[in-house]
Amino acid sequence: MTVRPGDRVRVQGQWRQMLSSRMDRFPSGGSAVVLVFTAGHALRVPASQEMAISR
Repeated sequence: MTVRPGDRVRVQGQWRQMLSSRMDRFPSGGSAVVLVFTAGHALRVPASQEMAISR
């Protein structure tokens, strides 16, 4: 599933609302997704990581 602005993502036991997302790379070359939230810091996660998403 693809995350979209307005989705809520479960991060560290909390539901956080998405502002935007973008593809990126780790320094080692692996694919990553950067999740930008309406509040708090952005989070970079492996592109293959499973996440709980609420629309």
